[in-house]
Amino acid sequence: MPMTINTIICATKKSPRCKFAEDKAIEIAKKYNSKLIFLHVIDKKFTVNKDAGGVLENAKEKAVENGISPGDVLTEEREGDVVSQIKVSAKEHDSDLVIIGYPHTDVGFLERHLLEIEGAGKFVKRLKEKIGCEIMMASEYIINSEIKTVADSGLEISHKVLINKIICATKGSSGCKIAENKSIEIAKNYNSKLIFLYVINIGFLEKGIGGGGEWTKDDAISGLKNIGNVILDIAKEKAVEKGMPPDNVLTEERTGNIASQINVSVEENDADLVIIGHPKTDVGFLERHLLKRDGTEKFVKQLREKIGSEVMIV
Repeated sequence: MPMTINTIICATKKSPRCKFAEDKAIEIAKKYNSKLIFLHVIDKKFTVNKDAGGVLENAKEKAVENGISPGDVLTEEREGDVVSQIKVSAKEHDSDLVIIGYPHTDVGFLERHLLEIEGAGKFVKRLKEKIGCEIMMASEYIINSEIKTVADSGLEISHKVLINKIICATKGSSGCKIAENKSIEIAKNYNSKLIFLYVINIGFLEKGIGGGGEWTKDDAISGLKNIGNVILDIAKEKAVEKGMPPDNVLTEERTGNIASQINVSVEENDADLVIIGHPKTDVGFLERHLLKRDGTEKFVKQLREKIGSEVMIV
């Protein structure tokens, strides 16, 4: 008896990897005459760009241009936790298959390595249990586009882990030097683009400057910019000396709240991983005690929610 796939949900956002998911969803929907729903989930905890309209309209237009009837292509926008909202959508539409892009910022750094170590089958099984529907991960590394059964679909990707862009937040401290070295090591291993980020914390300046002295806030910012340029130049030079192509090493300076500016940089650069030094002077006294009390795993989870990307503390 031929397999039927009546309804497909393709979770998408403004990301190159999601384009592969869209293309695979269109291919399967055409083959099985399925209804195709493009879903965009806005997680307000750390999403900077909340305009889903263009993403969904472009995906629908592409599906129609590829021969799917306009009446069989729907778009849907939801707000909340990404996995939870995919689960709600899958249940409401009684979908047979959910297609997502190959994991980068959408699942944990640890999970990506589990995918590499354990293989796609076990990884997809765990994700399927979270969402409550069959899962396919699509990428340029798909090695067999033929689906024999929906349950087998998650087994059709290679086990290659992708870390295309890394942000290393640095301020030149000894802890940051360790983070810089780890960033270079990983960037070389995965042929990643590496962005060294220096953030000038305005809130700290506003508290620390005042009282009618000769130094103004602008003077302080100017001085810190000069220091930041030196720190970034040294970090980039070190990466190139260790064998990274100069074009793969970028530097970026931002002004504002540190976590917020890392968040913005992650969103603008579509970064897969943020690397920071172990919390000493880089985070608050309370957070250091939370790390000691709750352990690294819980602390990183909290930091990940603030920043909006996977976080590695070294």
